[in-house]
Amino acid sequence: MNLPPIEITSDEQFLQHHTLPPLPGIVSKLQEIIQSDDINISEISRLVQSDVALVAQILKIVNSAYFGLKREVSDLKIAIAFLGINEIHRIVLSLSVINALGKEDSAILKVYWYHSYYTAIIARMLASRYARLLDPEEIWAGALLHDIGSLFYLKFYPKHFKAIDIVANKRGVLASEAEALLKFPPSSQFGSILCTFWKLPQNIKMACEYHTLDKLDEIREDDPYRDYKRIITLAASCASFSTEELSPKCKEKIAMQLMKHLELDNDTFLLLMGEIRDLQKDVDAFVDTLF
Repeated sequence: MNLPPIEITSDEQFLQHHTLPPLPGIVSKLQEIIQSDDINISEISRLVQSDVALVAQILKIVNSAYFGLKREVSDLKIAIAFLGINEIHRIVLSLSVINALGKEDSAILKVYWYHSYYTAIIARMLASRYARLLDPEEIWAGALLHDIGSLFYLKFYPKHFKAIDIVANKRGVLASEAEALLKFPPSSQFGSILCTFWKLPQNIKMACEYHTLDKLDEIREDDPYRDYKRIITLAASCASFSTEELSPKCKEKIAMQLMKHLELDNDTFLLLMGEIRDLQKDVDAFVDTLF
């Protein structure tokens, strides 16, 4: 595959050659309201309801298995009351980023949503068992946006994106391994650049930078964000393990890392993967509502 190299000399120079859209004004306005002393749910509701399509997406997410509300919510004010203003802001931020990048190919966008939402609900489950001090509210945006670098590839380098997909499928490896085999920049680097450009929260940038297996052993034991990085990475790997046509060697590599970092024996690992596969029905139901 004779594709031109992608050169990244610096984040600033790289972005000068790629016209990225600004995030909708609603994101910054929400942030201003959250940081103010006078937080008004009605004002937030009116602001968000100015974008009808966004409201529809928010309600689908609020009613999804990730949040597990006991009854369906059809009113944005009630959703804000249930989940809180900060959580609604995270949802709006996540949706805004994906919508800004992912309009070229609905089929690939569906795959992106499937993997990212699956990663989110797996991460929530893993955190509840193996990282109980981790705030589940911090998981959502990081899990959903951990792979936005792949959407950058799709938007600006579609031929490279296709080449990565072909190699990954042919060899039964993860996309990050295919990128390395092709000597392409890692999508995680693109994700980090996007986070800088859009001034996204630090936890999202960390998720973009630390979600591939090769990064797991780089996480220091004294890193205050160790559990967050580890859970996002393991959840993304579990989602790939369950849904992608991976080679036995690649699956073994994922299994070994899961068993090592979660301190599982083989039987416990198999039980865990069974539970994770059971979550797919929730992912199917959610993605079907979006597309």
